[in-house]
Amino acid sequence: MASFGLLSSAFYYVAKHQAYWPPLAVSALKWREWGGWELYTLDGKRHAVQLLPNSYSSAMISILNFRSLKARRFTVVLTPDLLPTEKARHLKRRLNILH
Repeated sequence: MASFGLLSSAFYYVAKHQAYWPPLAVSALKWREWGGWELYTLDGKRHAVQLLPNSYSSAMISILNFRSLKARRFTVVLTPDLLPTEKARHLKRRLNILH
């Protein structure tokens, strides 16, 4: 019975993060100059989101955790090839201020 729970948990993870469920998969992320964030999901919906303090940024990876106004959570993983160097530095400084 425990293996069924493990398999269903693994299926949910793969479906959500790897198969890109449209309501949960992030297609675009916008960082507004006034400090707000917006993200767009594959189903075309725009979500105003708040960057959570448990986000992380280093030279090799940035993991950004967000919460929408409807309490839905989103995670965006950025690698160095997805983010220009100057923007990565700016993001790291902003995350350091949050902590």
